[in-house]
Amino acid sequence: MYPYEFAIIPEGTPTLKASTGDPFAPVRAYKFQIDTTDLYNSPILESTLINAPGGVVTWEPQQIFSINNFQDSTVFFWRCSPDSSADGGFKWQESSFQYITDRRGWGQAHFFQFKEDEFNQVKHDRPSRTFRFDEGLRNVSCEVKGQSGLINSYSIDLAYQGGQGCGGVPAIHVAVIDPFDFTPWGTNQGTINPDHDFNNANDDDDYCQNGNVQKYFSFVVEGTFFADDLPGLSDMLNNHIPDGHHVLLWTYIHLDLDGMYNIGGQALFDALDAIGATDLMQGPDSVPYIFFGTMGDPLGAQQLYGDSINALIELSVDVPSSGRSGSFSAPLAGPASEWLGMYWDEKPPDPLDSIRIQVYGVDSFGSEEMVFERYGPVDSISQIDFTAGLSALQYPYVRLNAELFNDSTPDVLPTQLKRWQLLMTPEPECAIDPPLGFLSNVQGLYEGQQAEVAVAVHNISEFDMDSLLIDAWVVNAGGQRITVHHRVNAPLPAGTFVLDTIRFATPGLGGLNSLIIEANPLDSTTGIYHQFEQYHFNNIAILRFEIGEDEENPLLDVTFDGIHILDGDIVSAKPEIRVTLDDENTTLLLDSPADTAYFKVYLTDPSGSFRRIYFVDGSGTEVMRFVPTTGAENIAHIEYRPILAVDGVYKLTVQAEDISGNVSGDHDYEIKFEVINRPTITEVLNYPNPFTTSTRFVFTVTGSEAPSYLKVQIMTITGRVVREVSTAELGFVHVGRNITEFAWDGTDEFGDRLARGVYLYRVIAQLNGSEMELRETGASSYFHKGFGKMYLLR
Repeated sequence: MYPYEFAIIPEGTPTLKASTGDPFAPVRAYKFQIDTTDLYNSPILESTLINAPGGVVTWEPQQIFSINNFQDSTVFFWRCSPDSSADGGFKWQESSFQYITDRRGWGQAHFFQFKEDEFNQVKHDRPSRTFRFDEGLRNVSCEVKGQSGLINSYSIDLAYQGGQGCGGVPAIHVAVIDPFDFTPWGTNQGTINPDHDFNNANDDDDYCQNGNVQKYFSFVVEGTFFADDLPGLSDMLNNHIPDGHHVLLWTYIHLDLDGMYNIGGQALFDALDAIGATDLMQGPDSVPYIFFGTMGDPLGAQQLYGDSINALIELSVDVPSSGRSGSFSAPLAGPASEWLGMYWDEKPPDPLDSIRIQVYGVDSFGSEEMVFERYGPVDSISQIDFTAGLSALQYPYVRLNAELFNDSTPDVLPTQLKRWQLLMTPEPECAIDPPLGFLSNVQGLYEGQQAEVAVAVHNISEFDMDSLLIDAWVVNAGGQRITVHHRVNAPLPAGTFVLDTIRFATPGLGGLNSLIIEANPLDSTTGIYHQFEQYHFNNIAILRFEIGEDEENPLLDVTFDGIHILDGDIVSAKPEIRVTLDDENTTLLLDSPADTAYFKVYLTDPSGSFRRIYFVDGSGTEVMRFVPTTGAENIAHIEYRPILAVDGVYKLTVQAEDISGNVSGDHDYEIKFEVINRPTITEVLNYPNPFTTSTRFVFTVTGSEAPSYLKVQIMTITGRVVREVSTAELGFVHVGRNITEFAWDGTDEFGDRLARGVYLYRVIAQLNGSEMELRETGASSYFHKGFGKMYLLR
């Protein structure tokens, strides 16, 4: 990771820095090696083992850099791998850099540094340490179907080149292939290929051009509008294609010999005969046709005819190739904050060799533009010219390309590039480095608890970073990505680190999750990284953690005027219905007005109409009141005070769940109740009757209010009152079924025990000063003129 790949550095004794793929990896041994050859077998090879956790792993070699005391411009190769001596193999990651006093930049100055470049028709011949042109067989193939405008194309080494024509008129298509680099000629288009105008129908501005350079030439066999096409083909074959170039010719639609003769005349057939297309006039007509040959070698030509007008024919030819041209490109250099110049050095094996050095500026999105092109023997671009022509703001990256050509000796070798070097000011480099700081509070948590993670981000370079953006997101068990952190930290000077704390809530994160932390992420507005740096793989850390899931159902409770009723009980016509949800989770609290979403209340009226009751009606009036929890006990409730003006049986249905989605039961809570709007009271019974120790009074009240006055008189059979029980003594009385808190124990008003026997009692019930109506029930027959009997047994 540092020094950067292909770096030029002025430090004679740099610290080597590698970064593990997983910043949170456990401690393990890492093996480092450094040498002046990538074979790592020289006498000055230096190796070490370092035990380190994930993050940035550093090593300071002790001896090898002494070579810099007496030798400048040394290239060093170094590599690092987890120690794999026990299992028989290492997974090396290799880099290289060059030491030059007072210089900083990018360069390849050792033959082995070029080994990963992108070569085209050029070989990196390692044993001889020589660049060579490619030699071997190249394949040219062509596929043609008669009467088809679609199946008409050719390929070079299986790579499609083109060939489909246009219109429905027969034509001859011709491809010309350079024998050195095996690239096909292109058509003239604007200022491109100006010497490739052969009166072909797909030339610049012609109807078959389509505004693009095409890799074949189309000559239409039709004399009205294209009278110059076939004479142009004759001229092309006779005067413009050098010997040694390969010619591929095929028909579009089908072969039209009469049309070819009428337009091109004998001159056309003589030109075709000269390249090896012999006896064409005597061959079959109105069939598909393919020809392949080499200019100057008519005896090696091949021809293929179809056996019918609709036939499909295919020709494949392997052609020996001895390259005389090619190119190679270096990996991207940069990013740089400033470009300061370029130098290179080559050694031509032959004075007639040629080399072109091309410098491509590459913007942040990967688009390339050639900024400089220089021919040997020029070997540098000055800082003034380089900086003026290559702005690091526009082109933070550079790609170098070398174009090579040799056509002068039997043993063809390209110019040997010894080095190319860019002087620049590199951008900085940061890495997530937990050994400098790592705090984690994510394991062992339950949904609703706050999670916290802090991890160090280290500027390992010698250049200051601007304000550092750090993002983090969680991927939960369902694969949903949730952004939990977005913070721009203070600038990060060279060699320092920032410890950024990420805090996030855990609702919805029950189960296995992944926290992904990214330093210097992509800027959503620009589509590029927040600021430039050398690498990005070491800016990402993934921490997997598990949050305890809330799987316990909450408890639902429903009361009417503070009472738990039985199914079918009578209740007040103006009841206070209280729905309570008690959740054991003390972190996911039902403490927000938005938590009404976890409740659904429905009411079915006596007519059977079923409707949902909302907290607020369409006019904005509160219908139900939500009371959120105010403490860790996590109990929330609803207060619902309906006015039930219609007598009959109602049904209340309640659905509720906690924030984790756990429902309050396997089935909805449902209860039926009866409403009688007329205020009445039933006969008051005592229970048990007979009794020995005590008895209570049982009765039912209807309407919307409980009696305001209620008294029970107990008397002997002679009519003497022995005990009066007041409203206060009877306790809480409500609309509906009542059993008094008061229990009579068979004593008189002075507390003396009464004798066993029969006692009479009557009830006086009033509502707001008026006698309450007595409601007939099945028990009314046990009362005589409003008096009931009770039996005291001793």
